[in-house]
Amino acid sequence: MAICDTFSCTNGIGDTVIPNCGDVDYGKKIVKVFLMKTTGAGFPDVSSLIVESNWTTRMGYAATGANSVDRIVALGDLHVGIKPAAEVETEEAPYGGDELVARKHSITFEIKRWNAALITAINNLRCIDQYNFWYLTETGYLFGGIAGYPSASFVWGGLEHAGIGQGKSKSTNAVSWYSKDDSIGYLTTFLKTKTNP
Repeated sequence: MAICDTFSCTNGIGDTVIPNCGDVDYGKKIVKVFLMKTTGAGFPDVSSLIVESNWTTRMGYAATGANSVDRIVALGDLHVGIKPAAEVETEEAPYGGDELVARKHSITFEIKRWNAALITAINNLRCIDQYNFWYLTETGYLFGGIAGYPSASFVWGGLEHAGIGQGKSKSTNAVSWYSKDDSIGYLTTFLKTKTNP
């Protein structure tokens, strides 16, 4: 549930305090994403989201069987993972002016190390257009809330061969989703080394 879904416009405006410099380093780049089918169940609350054993269990589920829909898959060691400012979408309001409808968020990232198993895995991910997902920054902050960003659209890039002197082959990938509000980041440094079994 988003913050805007629970805010009552009849209440007074709450306090807004800008923190001191350096209070929290949420990170500058995205180093890992976690994917789950859109029909999967999120974590019940924040306290269970930040427990390593809960992630170990969910990432250990098999791709088939009773718990498969709740399986979380990690895709790590990303390069140039960035999230620019959201694009604002508005509609003309009946009383004049424009009304905020949604904010389109997006992330781009590169995958630079490839082998046959990864190519097969990415091809399998292309079979589904949308996932719920979380992203992790280099400082260990996880964004996406308890259920991940819902119904995010992934565009998996193809393998690019840049030519002599241009480094290794890579693929540039993108994900986008719609939300009026921003997710709060939760410190989960254990996820920096977490992989699927």
